[in-house]
Amino acid sequence: MRQIDRYLGRSLLGGAALALLALAAVDAMISLVDEVKDVDDDYTLADAALYTVLMLVAGVYELLPVAVLVGAVISLGNLAAQSELVAFRALHYSRARITASVLMSGALLMVFAFVLGETAVPAAVEKAQQIKHAQQEPQAAPQSAAESADENTGGRWLRDGRHFIHIGGAAGGGWHSEVSVYELNDEHHLARIIEAARAQAAADEWVLADVTLSELRGGEVSITRRESLRLPRAAPGAAGERDVSDLNPAAMNVFQLFDYVEFLRASKLSGARAELALWTRFSAALSIVVMLLLAMPWIFFSARSTGSGRRLFFAILISLAYMIGSRVIGDAAVVWQIPPVVGAFLPVALFAAAGAVLLRKLQTG
Repeated sequence: MRQIDRYLGRSLLGGAALALLALAAVDAMISLVDEVKDVDDDYTLADAALYTVLMLVAGVYELLPVAVLVGAVISLGNLAAQSELVAFRALHYSRARITASVLMSGALLMVFAFVLGETAVPAAVEKAQQIKHAQQEPQAAPQSAAESADENTGGRWLRDGRHFIHIGGAAGGGWHSEVSVYELNDEHHLARIIEAARAQAAADEWVLADVTLSELRGGEVSITRRESLRLPRAAPGAAGERDVSDLNPAAMNVFQLFDYVEFLRASKLSGARAELALWTRFSAALSIVVMLLLAMPWIFFSARSTGSGRRLFFAILISLAYMIGSRVIGDAAVVWQIPPVVGAFLPVALFAAAGAVLLRKLQTG
């Protein structure tokens, strides 16, 4: 029986790999053609190619559920068309056992997708953003946070390690005015809020003057006032210090997204989209198993009576329905103020229910 499990797993993984390769090649060609339009003296063809390759990592992550569905319908459908699945059933390998074996292989792909989304994708997207920023402002002199804040009446947000800092403007002499600092603890919860009339960024610390300190402990808030306060600072230009206004959820892992959501809540800003992105990390990986659940009834029921062209059309149709449905439901959850976790998992639940119902009908039919 284990040999059959391995055989089904190899067929699924091989089909998914071929489908992913084809989809990724098309995506890369379209992206490269689009990037070539922006090639100039500052943004070379090599930059465009590197940007395309980096963003392809994120593209592969997004295309994985589609590739798994297409690969399953084609590869396992071919097994059914050649009566191999019938032969397995003759060996007392039931439809439920075949489905369970395929879903176990899907679980491995789910884990791979989650790890990819938490490691390679954020790093690649962040590097791609750096290439774009360098191209968009090739000769721009670096601004201080205060100078940048002066250009924007809303001030500027920075992330410095565990501190999220809002700088209201410039006070002269290298000092910033109307500075608020939101500090997170080890559990990624808001620990204290620091408001300072003035602040200055030294080499390794923030120096704050005329400070109001609000500490949150066990649901209670204690407020103290100090003439000055010093906070450890990430090195200027280090990865730990960055402009929050430029943050892209695709360039963050789940822990960074959790921090970002907590920060937005503490700042009384809308964190619905960031929270949706956080929960989507989990639902996107889970969707791989759901795609396989949807594919199995089609494979058992009609694979022997339909050609590979129809099977491919079915797979693409289901993939488009899921992708469009997920986006629409996610956006609707943000607009209608539905909990983002519902917006992230509702499409997965609906498609999983549809697959389970079809499998049940197949078993009883």
